[in-house]
Amino acid sequence: MASAKDVGKNFLSWMNKGLTANPSITLFIVISLVIHLIDVFSDFRNTNFRIFAYLVLTIAAWLSLFKDQENPGVINIANIKVPVILSSIAIFAPYLGGVLPFLGSSQSFQTAIIFFPAWVLFLCFAMGQNWFIIICRWIIVLLLLFLVFPTIINGFINDLRIGEIETGINVQQTISNTMRDLSYGVNSALTNIGKAWKDAYNSLIKTATGDYYTGKVDEYEDEPVGVYLEDLQAADSKFFEGEKITVWAVLKAKTLGDKEININVSCYAKEGNKKVGGSIIPQNEFNIATEEEEYLDCTFDKLNPGKMDVTFNAEFNFETMAYLKTYFMDKESLRALTREGIDVFSHYKISNINPIAIYTNGPVGIGMRTAEPLPVGVYSDKENIPFFFGITIENNWEGTIKKVTGLEIQVHDSLELTNCDHVFEFKENEDGYNIYSLVPDKRTEDIKTRKFHSIQCRLNPVDPKSLLGNEPITTRYFRVTASYVYELEKSVPVEVEKVEDYKSPEEEVMTSDEKAQEFKDKLNEMVDGKTNNEIACNVISKCSDYDANYYDKLGFNDQTWCDTNPCNLDCYSAFEKSGDEVSYDSCKECPYYMTIQDLPREDYCNIYLAEDYCEKDICNFRDYNIECQWYDNKCMMGFLKKEEWKDYDESEVKAKLREAAQENNIPPEILLGVAYTETGGTFNKDLIGDEGDSIGLMQINFGLHKNECNLESKDELFDINKNIECSIKILKNHYNNFCSVSGSERFRNKVDDEENGCINPIFNEKYKSYSYEYGCWNMALRAYNGFGCQNEIIAGYVERVRNNIKEQGFD
Repeated sequence: MASAKDVGKNFLSWMNKGLTANPSITLFIVISLVIHLIDVFSDFRNTNFRIFAYLVLTIAAWLSLFKDQENPGVINIANIKVPVILSSIAIFAPYLGGVLPFLGSSQSFQTAIIFFPAWVLFLCFAMGQNWFIIICRWIIVLLLLFLVFPTIINGFINDLRIGEIETGINVQQTISNTMRDLSYGVNSALTNIGKAWKDAYNSLIKTATGDYYTGKVDEYEDEPVGVYLEDLQAADSKFFEGEKITVWAVLKAKTLGDKEININVSCYAKEGNKKVGGSIIPQNEFNIATEEEEYLDCTFDKLNPGKMDVTFNAEFNFETMAYLKTYFMDKESLRALTREGIDVFSHYKISNINPIAIYTNGPVGIGMRTAEPLPVGVYSDKENIPFFFGITIENNWEGTIKKVTGLEIQVHDSLELTNCDHVFEFKENEDGYNIYSLVPDKRTEDIKTRKFHSIQCRLNPVDPKSLLGNEPITTRYFRVTASYVYELEKSVPVEVEKVEDYKSPEEEVMTSDEKAQEFKDKLNEMVDGKTNNEIACNVISKCSDYDANYYDKLGFNDQTWCDTNPCNLDCYSAFEKSGDEVSYDSCKECPYYMTIQDLPREDYCNIYLAEDYCEKDICNFRDYNIECQWYDNKCMMGFLKKEEWKDYDESEVKAKLREAAQENNIPPEILLGVAYTETGGTFNKDLIGDEGDSIGLMQINFGLHKNECNLESKDELFDINKNIECSIKILKNHYNNFCSVSGSERFRNKVDDEENGCINPIFNEKYKSYSYEYGCWNMALRAYNGFGCQNEIIAGYVERVRNNIKEQGFD
């Protein structure tokens, strides 16, 4: 029988053979695994590292593992194919999730990328064999069976939407629940081991990088504080076109102490790249004071046929509180103990030698640390160098930290917070702590693209004796409270099946041509020497009168009266929508067209809820070169091409000028006089000046006023509305610039300018006499035409405008 000594020798020999047999493969497995882990924990975002590491790995493998065994001294370029393929998969595969949306949302794809690195798989299964490689294979198989395989199946179910199987059984939900229950038992057994490994590894990585600080979940680690969306489920396994779609969810919320949570819930369906908003029932805003559970319905009046995801979104405010215990000691005493080889913590019987941050549970974790080894040495009788203090705000959930609304740091009142890479302001001193508050900026208002956000500061011991106290080693606490807005989303797949010959309720809401003609015939009938039309229009003076009942309706409803508009008012039929039903609401006046920065103030076309109203454009937005187009079940605003713009006669142009002047507080005669003078009395909106630079009714110089009027091209000035708006802006800018004591001086300086002013002494004096005549508008007119005086025609521009105003009766 072999002795224990012999058994030990045999075991060591076996271990040695296992590691030395195919040693290159063993080494490459370890190296490739380390590269992959660094890749994973950097979220595959460190592009420079990835390319460099895999390039080195490719070349090293080509020159060693894949070298020509028959001719070891010969370098064969063909042998590099396999290393190049493996590294290409490792580098580019993660990017497929961003290029192909269906892969980006696939749990199966993401699981495969993280848990099955190409190099490790190939080296463990396609190369040589030793005991290390055999263990590697078993780990991969066990990982596949007990940890990854259930996740892939669950993702496979969601990705392929098994619920479309047409049986009475909800196959998708049943399989999903079964696999969830199956994986639960295995995952429960592995949770503690897996979590311990993950925390240990993360701690190692975070400490090594020096920029990412770990924290420890507090005693309420399993207490579900925060906001949760659970039990998402479609009301039916399949919906049909035109049918109301309903998806259910349960909203659970629990506050942190007495901190109230304000939750805003929304939902949407993703049709391709477009989001279609749904309605939340019973409400979309909740104020949680303690703990509540709400059952939510997300409903859509209709969705386009196809498969899509319905997503619930919950945005809420929350708070995380944390503290870190730190030890301080007189630096001279610390050095004395160190010189004698005495361990400080053993000497003072302190067991928690590396305290880490304790933080409350929730979507965000807080890490803290000091860069100094503990205990922190502080001189009690001389000036100290400020020591490092760092904070990390970490996203612990699958949602998004939309912004940090507040961050409060509390330090012992013997310490001063200084040299931070973010701006902090001192708030107050309370209960022996100096309290500092973060001044939010862009870095903290939008951190959704990162998993964590780090803040680095220095702490200056301004009162070291108070900091050290009377004990040989003193314990102090740092406190941090982070307030933030968090966004959580969860989705469930739904399917809408197309129904042949389906017509939406909006498609035939307008009064038919036959009925409109019947109504007109009735209006033309004579009663006591007058037509019904004349009788009705004697009492109808505004759009709402069409809905009134104090005249003979002739047997026709309010909508028919409004649609036909026999009294030629500026009206349209307004509708209301309830579920799938669209019904007439009232007869309303068409909206008054206004602009902001030369663009329509709003989407005017969206007043039309039905396609036929949109196409007919009863309110005539075409007069403003707007085209109403029906797209995706909405009436949307577009713009006409130049050749489609409306022609206006002289009376219409004058009416537009008067209306625009009154709207912008300009004397109408000024605008009319400029237009008449600039066009030589023709009011031609298509006029082009002699040199081709001055365009349209008001002869706007494109080069001079491009930026002032937000112009992209000269063609825009052929739009009469744009041209008038631009002239108003130019005139008002001149008026505001010169109509004051200091402005009058500016005007005189412009006149005297040697390059662009007027050097003729007679004309120069005339220009300066304009100062306050006609309420400063003469100065604005002079500036509108420029300050030059090359000839009498140019110099007499103001007088010509004034004469035209008087002769044409514009005033």
